[in-house]
Amino acid sequence: MAARGLLIGSLLTAVPFFLMHLPLAFEVNGWQGTTWHEALVDWGLILLAAPFLRYLIGTLLVDTAGSTLAAGLMHASFNAAGAMVVIPDGWQSIPALIILTLAVSAYRARRGLSMTEGYAPGLVPAQPGSAVAP
Repeated sequence: MAARGLLIGSLLTAVPFFLMHLPLAFEVNGWQGTTWHEALVDWGLILLAAPFLRYLIGTLLVDTAGSTLAAGLMHASFNAAGAMVVIPDGWQSIPALIILTLAVSAYRARRGLSMTEGYAPGLVPAQPGSAVAP
């Protein structure tokens, strides 16, 4: 995000985020018990959610001056919401994530905060010869 800004940085990190989560398609039934159709549906849902979740976490990092604790809690909350027993199949958390991300974007725009620019300076290593980041 320091090099590319909030939006592009979030979208770029959505790619490895998606790739790291590919094995989740086999979490319930294992490698042998999961059909290709089930895996493709799960991968499609992960691909849909990844840019929204990464952008939401990015806005949280920017707005909290780089709190990785807050970012980790956001990720864990999303995972827990998808695993709730009262939500069959867990897909319902994805439309909720999209709506929340759009609402946060609208709120940030209303407050005059950029929806594309920004980063957390505290997460950027200090360059030789420059002041140490707070």
